Amino acid sequence: MAHGATPHCVSLAMLLDQVIHEIKELKDRPGHRSALIIFQLLDNNRKRFLEKMDPENFNAVCNAFERLSEASAREYNSPNYTGDYQRAYNLLTFYTDRII
Repeated sequence: MAHGATPHCVSLAMLLDQVIHEIKELKDRPGHRSALIIFQLLDNNRKRFLEKMDPENFNAVCNAFERLSEASAREYNSPNYTGDYQRAYNLLTFYTDRII
């Protein structure tokens, strides 16, 4: 990894289990930054996930994180945003637990 690079920046070179592990590390950090990281990981590893997941399920989860990552700044700390993040995260971990 390049000096100063964050792990999610090298996601294209990651194995799927590494991607899933990185997603699981964001469990206790709900928020916009985590939603953005998860969306990038899902989007950058779409092909790998689609080899292991039903496309409809993957797209639903990926779209949920895309919406969260595109939310306006005033929504980040709202109960609705936090709830939406947690629901999307729980659904994602339900599917990823079936992969690993």
